[in-house]
Amino acid sequence: MELNSELERLEKYKPIEAELQRAKKLHPCWPRNMYHQLAILSEECGEVAKAVNDVKWEPNGDFFG
Repeated sequence: MELNSELERLEKYKPIEAELQRAKKLHPCWPRNMYHQLAILSEECGEVAKAVNDVKWEPNGDFFG
């Protein structure tokens, strides 16, 4: 594999690593129990869904996208 293409591939993971580090700071006591983990992830997904709805349906309640 060419060195440049390998470096480009690794560069794509930088935003993922940055988000992981941010999440670790937000949740320093990440639960070991997978059900508690799921509850946190579900809450985050709900926030994303709300943001998507806000972008599509605000400011006047009509779809403008």
